[in-house]
Amino acid sequence: TEYFRKTAIRVQNSLNSSEVLKSIPEDKRELFKQLPTNFSTGDAISLGQKLGYSRDTINRFLKDYRDILFENYKHGNYRKLS
Repeated sequence: TEYFRKTAIRVQNSLNSSEVLKSIPEDKRELFKQLPTNFSTGDAISLGQKLGYSRDTINRFLKDYRDILFENYKHGNYRKLS
């Protein structure tokens, strides 16, 4: 049952992710758009620093939007959900 529950949550979040993306600030939306479909934490931090974000801000962004905009499929590796 846990598999089906997690899958249902992923589907629901995927459907809602476009709405969430519209509600986040434009600068973070730009960061999301520039991230590749699959990326590591290091990739996100590197890109974020080029855009003027600190390491902590990027880590918080990844944590806050995990399972909403991103799937953390392996330690330190993410996949965009939309």
